[in-house]
Amino acid sequence: MELGGEAVAVTGTTWYDRQWFKGPLPRGPLTWFGLCLDNGENLSIFDVPPNGTSWATAVHADGSHTHSAIAPLAESASGEVVVPESGNVHPQSWTVKIPILEAELHLTQELLHENEYLYTGSVHVTGTYRGQPIAGFGFTDLVPVYDH
Repeated sequence: MELGGEAVAVTGTTWYDRQWFKGPLPRGPLTWFGLCLDNGENLSIFDVPPNGTSWATAVHADGSHTHSAIAPLAESASGEVVVPESGNVHPQSWTVKIPILEAELHLTQELLHENEYLYTGSVHVTGTYRGQPIAGFGFTDLVPVYDH
């Protein structure tokens, strides 16, 4: 890879973000988390209250995946992040339970970027996964209600 005209060696993993919706795109609010766990597994978590659906998809280290419905994220949201420029208020933390994976994840986030259509934050993960302590990192996109 080249960065600023200089060759840079790159290693690691990447996330390919694809999203599907049946019917018209909801006008928000929408919440998404892309999480990388320290056990090598990755999670994509969606909450789409206008459609009444919330789910998690785990991509396991062997490439297989598990998909599961979860409780709406608003049920566990707490704290506040206030964006100074806009005055908008977003949740600071959530507890996500995924029974099929024996997971209880505590997610906290802080602002990276916000515009009129999207808030993006960095996420810190702690909790349990398959009954074992877990940590990780990730990102969240929070889409407010808007007309499009």
